[in-house]
Amino acid sequence: MLIPGTEMHIVTFIFTAVECILLLFQLTFFLLRPRDPSRKRYLILLLSLICYNVAGGLFPDPNIRIPVTIQNIIAYGCGFLMASYFPFYLYKAQGLKKLRFHAIYGIFLFLLLPYFAFFVIAYSITQNLQWAKDYGLIIPFIYTISLVWAITKSVWVKYKETPAGSELSEILGVYAAVIPWASLPVVIYFDLGQATEATVTNVGFLVVTVLYIRKMIMEQREEYFQLQLLNNSLADKVKERTQQLEMANEQRTNTFVNLVHETKTPLTLINNIVEEFFGQHSEKEELTIARNNIGKLIQNVNNLFDLERFQKGFDRYDHDKITNFTQLVGDHLSFFSEWCSSRDITIEGQLQHDVYLKADPVALQGVINNLIQNAVKFTGTGGAIKVILKAEGSKVFFEVSDTGIGIAAGQQDKIFEPYYQIGRKGNNEGIGLGLPIVKKTILGLDGSICVESPVSGQSSGTKFTVCLHSYILADNEQAEKHIFKPVYNLDTVKLPDTLPYNNTKQTVLLVEDNITMTDYLRKKLIGKYNVLWAGNGAEALEKLRTYTVLPDLIVSDVMMEQLDGLKFTEIIGKSSEYAHIPVLLISAKNSNNDKARALRAGAVEFMSKPFRSEELMLKVDSIIKKSVNLKRMLVDNALKGLGRPSDNHTEDLLSRIEKNFKSYNLTIREIEIAKAICEGRTHKEIAELLYISTLTVKKHAQNIYDKLSVKNKLQLIKKLQG
Repeated sequence: MLIPGTEMHIVTFIFTAVECILLLFQLTFFLLRPRDPSRKRYLILLLSLICYNVAGGLFPDPNIRIPVTIQNIIAYGCGFLMASYFPFYLYKAQGLKKLRFHAIYGIFLFLLLPYFAFFVIAYSITQNLQWAKDYGLIIPFIYTISLVWAITKSVWVKYKETPAGSELSEILGVYAAVIPWASLPVVIYFDLGQATEATVTNVGFLVVTVLYIRKMIMEQREEYFQLQLLNNSLADKVKERTQQLEMANEQRTNTFVNLVHETKTPLTLINNIVEEFFGQHSEKEELTIARNNIGKLIQNVNNLFDLERFQKGFDRYDHDKITNFTQLVGDHLSFFSEWCSSRDITIEGQLQHDVYLKADPVALQGVINNLIQNAVKFTGTGGAIKVILKAEGSKVFFEVSDTGIGIAAGQQDKIFEPYYQIGRKGNNEGIGLGLPIVKKTILGLDGSICVESPVSGQSSGTKFTVCLHSYILADNEQAEKHIFKPVYNLDTVKLPDTLPYNNTKQTVLLVEDNITMTDYLRKKLIGKYNVLWAGNGAEALEKLRTYTVLPDLIVSDVMMEQLDGLKFTEIIGKSSEYAHIPVLLISAKNSNNDKARALRAGAVEFMSKPFRSEELMLKVDSIIKKSVNLKRMLVDNALKGLGRPSDNHTEDLLSRIEKNFKSYNLTIREIEIAKAICEGRTHKEIAELLYISTLTVKKHAQNIYDKLSVKNKLQLIKKLQG
């Protein structure tokens, strides 16, 4: 029974359709695991069989517009190719090593060579297909018999050491696949029909498919078993390693907590002694700085303990107390107003009267203090802070909003994580524990806290909103009396805008983001030097462009926002205008690597915190002295290089000019510039020679003319000649 309009038998068509479906599925699996060689070999066998079925079923057909001779050559060619690949497939798929010769060489000698000799060359010449079949199939038939014997020996060698019966099904399967394949020349020779030929061929292939699927199942089971073993082993190792890390972390935490605990005793003693001194004597500025910074240390230590208690489930607060929240917030507003005023920040409060909470006032004080303090820290000069307290029904809302830098959307959840800080350092002291403790405190009161910062990256500001449960006083109840005590005294240092310039002193530029540290160093240096300052590297670069007199030394912190000390130093070193200025870097880090990074950036000296002010002053003096001596040497050498006096008269003339410099009270720098002017140097040449700007040279030249009451260079030389 043929498919209408073709020479293909229905049996061939059914086998081909089934194998096409198998091809689709196997191709899908192969694409999932393209490096699987066994599936690739199976796909090649399957594809060759489909080609054989299609070509053998359709050809020869006189209705097809291809010469019958070519059709027969194609049909028999597909058959020989499929038959040739079969031994190679058994050799690889079943691991029959004894078949190597047949799989690689035998198929070419005894299958493909007879095909080309009889079915391509001879048949094309004689046009006698029967003759080609009679003689062209003899060699393949004999070869298949020898190949069956070779397969038998290969199977016996492979499984001879295997316990009897364990691989019997696989052995039988190999024979069940080989026998139909070996009988193919007989079927073709006796022309038993397309249906018989297709059945014999494809039944053998189906057996191969069963063997392949069986092998895949066994391999997948083994892979799954091994994967389970690896997974269990990995899980055990992860569990063991996790336990080790947890133990190590607990040990480190305990050590850290013990260290912090030991720190509290000396801090308490120092703080009490300082407070007693203030009680008996008038305030001194240096001790005020010490007291404020001791307060910061105590706050950080207390925060560490509070966080540790929260993480262990302990709550040190007594929330059965009744607190006048309005009064508590008002006390904080009064306390922070001076700090805000020193920073030119406006702080405004809108407080509803008599708002009560059932909460420990100490806990509430920590919440209020942290939120307002953060608002002040992150709000720039000229900014504003607004504090609102209102009750709506059973809820109390406490809002703190500012016009500061804002918080990026990706950071708004992270700010409540322990030790997380916005930015790297800036002028924002702390260790990132304030907001996590605030949140845990509020959650302990069954409240909530949220943050809003509409547009990240701009000065859009931030608003924190705390929601708590209000409490209504009964007739016989009254709020807990609480004496307001600030966590520590805030720094209200305000640096002067400018200081008078003394042209007899060298100039030092301080680049530091901590105002208190800047003010302290400024006061240490101002007795010997002109002192300029900037809050970060970017601000320092901007100010350098506006200075008429460049600094002789830059003392810079490393960790700063916008532009840190390392990058700032690199920029200075690459600038032709500022490269001559030495830089001394100060950092809280003190490893050899940190020092090497500072020196590679171009710093001439590196100091780590904490440092002694006497050591800093000695290094500043030493660097400036070397710098001044180097400049003088360069100037003297340059002036000598202008040319030697040609006669005694010129030498006497220069000697008189040199003596007259001092009689007009010229500074060292003015003398250097006056010498260069007398030697005929232009302002630009003098600026390059002395490593100063042209504008500075012009300013000094005008001062020289004013002191000598002259208007130009010729009058200057004449005046100095006496």
